Amino acid sequence: MTSLAFLLAAPSGAQSEQGVAVFALSRGSGVPEATRAALERVRALFEAARADGRALRVVETRIGLEGEVRLCAVPRDAAAAEGLRAEAERAAEGVELFHVAAEPCSRP
Repeated sequence: MTSLAFLLAAPSGAQSEQGVAVFALSRGSGVPEATRAALERVRALFEAARADGRALRVVETRIGLEGEVRLCAVPRDAAAAEGLRAEAERAAEGVELFHVAAEPCSRP
């Protein structure tokens, strides 16, 4: 199992743009279907935000061997960040192994 504390820790001293990140995780047998569905909802949300200018870019990173993924959007401004975070949290409501965090999108 992947340690969330390690994944969610912001890098010290990093000069990174603050973003809205979501994590789709697993528990030893791949990412559950409900978690993958939530990831797809948030992926569509982030891509729509990129298309309409609320997000400057979207970064997807595979973080595990069983399909675990980190998806991060760099918002245009603080208002866009708050809106994206709130929408991502609604998409993830009640979904196991899915986490939303405000953190830099790029990592050293």
